[in-house]
Amino acid sequence: MSAPTASVAHTPAARATPATALARAYQRLMLLGTLGFLLVVGLTVYSGWQSHMASEEKVIQQQMHSSAIRLQAIIKSASDQITQLATWSTNFPRHAPYPGSADVRQAIAQVRQGAPGSPITLEALAALPAEHRLGQMLALDGAAQARPDGLPSDLDLALSLLGRIGADAQTSPFLRWTYFNAASQNLLLIAPWVATTDLLAGETDSRSFLRHAWNYEVTTAGLPANNPQRQPYWTRAYQDQAGAGLMISHAAPVYWGDAFVGVVATDVLLGFLSDFLREFPDPEGVLTISNEHGQILGDRRVLPAGQAALLASIDTLLPPDLRRGLSLDKLQGETIGSDRVFSASTDNPHWRIIFQLPQATLNQRALADFSAQLVLALFLVLGALLINLLLWRLYVAPALKIADFVAGESAGSHPVLPRVPRLWRPWLDVMAQAFGDRQRYLDELQHSNATLEQRVARRTQALQAANTRLEALSVTDPLTGAFNRRHLFELLISESQRVLRGGEVFSLLMIDLDFFKKVNDGFGHATGDAVLREFVARSQAVVRKTDVICRYGGEEFVVFMPALQSEGAALLGERLRHAIEANWVEFEGAVVAITVSIGVASYRKGESLEEFLSRADHRLYMAKEEGRNRVVSQT
Repeated sequence: MSAPTASVAHTPAARATPATALARAYQRLMLLGTLGFLLVVGLTVYSGWQSHMASEEKVIQQQMHSSAIRLQAIIKSASDQITQLATWSTNFPRHAPYPGSADVRQAIAQVRQGAPGSPITLEALAALPAEHRLGQMLALDGAAQARPDGLPSDLDLALSLLGRIGADAQTSPFLRWTYFNAASQNLLLIAPWVATTDLLAGETDSRSFLRHAWNYEVTTAGLPANNPQRQPYWTRAYQDQAGAGLMISHAAPVYWGDAFVGVVATDVLLGFLSDFLREFPDPEGVLTISNEHGQILGDRRVLPAGQAALLASIDTLLPPDLRRGLSLDKLQGETIGSDRVFSASTDNPHWRIIFQLPQATLNQRALADFSAQLVLALFLVLGALLINLLLWRLYVAPALKIADFVAGESAGSHPVLPRVPRLWRPWLDVMAQAFGDRQRYLDELQHSNATLEQRVARRTQALQAANTRLEALSVTDPLTGAFNRRHLFELLISESQRVLRGGEVFSLLMIDLDFFKKVNDGFGHATGDAVLREFVARSQAVVRKTDVICRYGGEEFVVFMPALQSEGAALLGERLRHAIEANWVEFEGAVVAITVSIGVASYRKGESLEEFLSRADHRLYMAKEEGRNRVVSQT
């Protein structure tokens, strides 16, 4: 809910006014509030959307699970049939001899009597009604021979199975063929009944036909080398040679002890799977059934008239590069390509029902269910925007204009009263009157303040002049105008610290006026004072501008010389001594000749000021001892 942009300034310079800053702060605040509000609404919408999507996915998963259970129940009849046939066949030696059907026995006897050595068939059953023609058999003479160890013959087993496989073929519409194929390759029992010529499908040699029957997966997969666990199995899907469409076989090996007897099997027509898939509650998307070999066994898509179902791979619908290694057994709505894919599996056989639904279709369903919440969210956003607009026009923008007016009045620019809504006008009029009164008070206060400042300035100047004089008196000798002893020690302390920090050494001249007491005794103290003042004046004319002359006490003086070694200080002291000696002092008619004795010392880093002054004073003493009027810099 970004705030509407409103002008609160009356001049270009108002861009920098407090009102502008307030407007920007308000806009930032409302922008943050808008983002927070939209975030909450967005999260609510997103949460509701995800909830609807999850609900759609859950419904599909339940439908897939129910379909897998129904499919398992349907194909259980084929599994149960093979299990019963395999169990009967395995236990048959315990029940032999088994009399079998009288009609079948009679037909076999007629064949063997009429054509000894010819293949045994049940062609004679063709005259019976269809419900009595339980099956067809193609057997060689060797099939009637009993096995070693008293085990029955393949023919005896086939006769015992005939009624069982024939009855199952009549009650299961999706079972194409049920048969027993003897491992000796001399017998094949098949139901339902079919003419021998149709069974041989063009082959004239029964022995060759029986041998070729063991070239198919349904028989080879049951061989001991290929199935040492002796478990029932399902074959790959294949096209029926008789044109019945896609089929798949379920078989189980038959053993008598360790002897491999043969295979009982049933061929399942897969056409019923497409009808089964068309009963799926969700009419959209691609729905298929595939086996563990990746073959598509059933597809609910309707084929054009006259087009037979072709054997296809699931990889054509779900390429491995898009699956990214996902297993097809338990897909719970994973995204593969542009589809959401669901799967459910059966245990025996291991078949998968795979449902591919475009993501766009799933989104449309969720959107249809979620449209009411989306409309509500839209109304909330529009309502918030409208409220923000009203707040801006009725309260915020006028408040910012008044703030701009207040800022102008505070700055003394006296702006024109802003145009504001009627509810703000009384308050603005009172504020304008208050600012007028305030301005009058400010003018009076400014006049009084100016008068007071003038008085304070005059008093301050007088005080500063007095302080300057006091400061000069505190460091100056009043008689000679030279600096006093206090100022000397301040300089010495400061310079000694600078030397400790790596600065240049400094020196000083310790000076004493020779026989000054005789001047006072002989000429009077006034003349003595004049001699002291004259000494300072002549010394200032000789020393450097950076040197400082201090009265140390009585007739003793010190010349402080910064950044000067002992040799230079001694030379300067000699010039000073000569200047004093060469010029006599005249005062009130008296002429006084004076000389000075000077001790020179340079500061040594680390020594105390007492030690430093003591060395200078000692050299001054040496100068006096050696006859006065001289400079001593070494001892």
